[in-house]
Amino acid sequence: EEVFDQTKAVKAALASVETKLGEEGKSTSAKKELKNLNYYLATLEKLIGDSTNLSGQKTLFGKLRETRELAEVFDSRETEVNELLANWKSNENKETQNKIDTLFKKVIAVNRISQASAAFSPKGGGSSLEKQLKNRLLGLRALITANRLLLAMGANTPFANTWLEEGSMVFKSLVTNPSKIISQKVTLKYYLPAEVKKENIIETDEGLTVSFDSEKSQYYVEGEFNLRPGETQTVAVKVADIWVISDDEVNGLRKQAEELSRPLEKTSYFAQGVTLKSDIDVSLDKILVLQEGKVTPEEKIRAYREAQIELNAAKAKMDKLKELVTQAGSAGNFLGFVGGSQTMAVWGLIIILLAGFVFLAIYMRIIMNNNHYQNSKTHEEENKTGEKEAGKSSSPLRIKAGQVIKMAAVFLVFGALTAVVSGIIVRKITLSSLPAEKQVFAQSDLSVETENQQTPEVEDLSVEEPKDEEKKEEWIKISVPSGGVINVRESPDLSSRILTQLTSSQEAEKLEITNEWVKVSLPDEDDPQEPLVGWVSDSFVSSE
Repeated sequence: EEVFDQTKAVKAALASVETKLGEEGKSTSAKKELKNLNYYLATLEKLIGDSTNLSGQKTLFGKLRETRELAEVFDSRETEVNELLANWKSNENKETQNKIDTLFKKVIAVNRISQASAAFSPKGGGSSLEKQLKNRLLGLRALITANRLLLAMGANTPFANTWLEEGSMVFKSLVTNPSKIISQKVTLKYYLPAEVKKENIIETDEGLTVSFDSEKSQYYVEGEFNLRPGETQTVAVKVADIWVISDDEVNGLRKQAEELSRPLEKTSYFAQGVTLKSDIDVSLDKILVLQEGKVTPEEKIRAYREAQIELNAAKAKMDKLKELVTQAGSAGNFLGFVGGSQTMAVWGLIIILLAGFVFLAIYMRIIMNNNHYQNSKTHEEENKTGEKEAGKSSSPLRIKAGQVIKMAAVFLVFGALTAVVSGIIVRKITLSSLPAEKQVFAQSDLSVETENQQTPEVEDLSVEEPKDEEKKEEWIKISVPSGGVINVRESPDLSSRILTQLTSSQEAEKLEITNEWVKVSLPDEDDPQEPLVGWVSDSFVSSE
């Protein structure tokens, strides 16, 4: 600031000298202005200094050296933070705590943000010691970033810095007014990850609002803060940790693929089924590998998005596996498994083909005999004795031909009957296999839902309980796990819309039961006159 003010004074004195010389020439007043200009230039030169100035000297070069040295220190401290996070799994809590305490003192020693302790105010609530230590490290890294922003923007420009902490997932922001003279307004705005829905937002600090951007189809956080000179505040938005694909969901899909592949054994689709199941297993294994060992929230979100791609690929291959099961159960493939009823159908075709060849051979034989008979008839006048002999021989030939034709007809009729009977048997067996195929789908889908309540259902195979008009009211208790929530959905389907979320256990009226789902009536907080009707999983329901 002093250099800037002095530069302005030099500029003004130079303009004054030019004016005096232009108006008065070499006058006493012009000489006085030149002396003032010389004084300002000498002062400016002292303020600028030179490259030999050390950090701490009140010169421009001294300030530049100090800033460069501070930046190098911040780089070094950030490297230490990243090393601790990279080796997080191998550190014991006590050892890690000592290292973090030492690093904390080093960062505070070079910190330039006023009221820096605000960056370490807990927002997760009830976190374990491990999460508290990790969040302290993440807060240290954020404080280092804020100091870098201060060096880059100057001591008079307010700014905000946002980072992520655990418990569940906390989006934390530090807003500061570095000026020591005037109060200033700080504007904060950032977008939440695209996966966040309104129902996932657990808590929002005062001064912050969450809105939806329809163009980006994404929620964002904004707020304005009027800060006194040197004031710093920390605000946060707490979001449910939805960036995880559970082991139960992965194991459920793996089991579903295994059950779907069983009906393909001893069919022509077996090789394709084995390939699809192998691809599904590879994708599921990759999901577990991607999510393993991720320490920071940013790493977890990145890994979740990559795992989601693998999950979608596994589900797409699962659909193809189901198509194979459908094809194997509804069609008798003659080029595939030759056994049982299909063997009969194949033998029927073989008999028809053989009968056709036999008939063709007999027919050619008859034509040759007839030609021989016609040739012998032309010599009738020359040799009457030969004519009689030919006539005698023709009669047996015709008799034999008639017998052979009858035999061929019998073969054809037998082959046709065999084909018809085998076709009927194949049709009956095929139709009887369809319920078994549906049962395979039902078992595989229900096993996935039982193991993981977050896995989307493939198809709804539930059977509604018969309604009884005279049925009395039955009350049940919905038990909410400690620290968790229970979704009340619009329909008995994990992919249906969530009507509300229960955060505490309560009683409800049971209206209907569907496979692993219970339809309940709850009091609506927004409209007490109209009850809220929805579906909850029966694993959280108990009778009164």
